Amino acid sequence: MLVSPFFFHLLPIFVCFFYLTYFCFCWILLSNLFLFYTFCWILLSNLYFCFMLFSGFFYLQYIICTGPN
Repeated sequence: MLVSPFFFHLLPIFVCFFYLTYFCFCWILLSNLFLFYTFCWILLSNLYFCFMLFSGFFYLQYIICTGPN
């Protein structure tokens, strides 16, 4: 009988602690995923920009080397 009221007094603290840790874990995970996706997006857009730049450079070089037809 003495254990259960003590446990019920501590139960909201445990529940709050569990929810806070869960929320913090989810927030950290989501923010890391967001940072990861933005990093990947920036990397991919830079790769796409470099690809466009190099393909344009090679296309111009091809036009200059072959000459206007």
